[in-house]
Amino acid sequence: MKKFAFRLQSVLNYREKIEHQRHLIFARVLQTVQTQERELMDLYRLTSEAIEELRGQAAEDVDIVALRQERLYLASVTRRIAEAIKRLRTIKNELERCRRRLVEARRDRRALELLHRRRADDYEYEADRQTQIELDEIGGRS
Repeated sequence: MKKFAFRLQSVLNYREKIEHQRHLIFARVLQTVQTQERELMDLYRLTSEAIEELRGQAAEDVDIVALRQERLYLASVTRRIAEAIKRLRTIKNELERCRRRLVEARRDRRALELLHRRRADDYEYEADRQTQIELDEIGGRS
């Protein structure tokens, strides 16, 4: 018998390529989420530092101008935190969409791989059966 050839091999190759592309996209979006989370943590750190600065100024002689500037800075950082949280939420939604698409692509590829294995097993079984028939015929002639 000739060698097993899976008729849907090109489709399987295509699905593997799609899964790989979706995995790369997922990794890029995940990296963006991580970057955004680090930026948010930095902003929280800046907020803590600004609050400590305000507390330090309150303990010392009150400089109204410096106190006002520090409060404006704190308000600015707070606004940036709100924007960063909004961006992070949007990016996480995108990450979830990418994850679902990756899972779908993985499922499609695995389904085709399962079909490939079944067809290969069927082919091997039939090849073994044909070989046994030939051996039986040879044994029957003797």
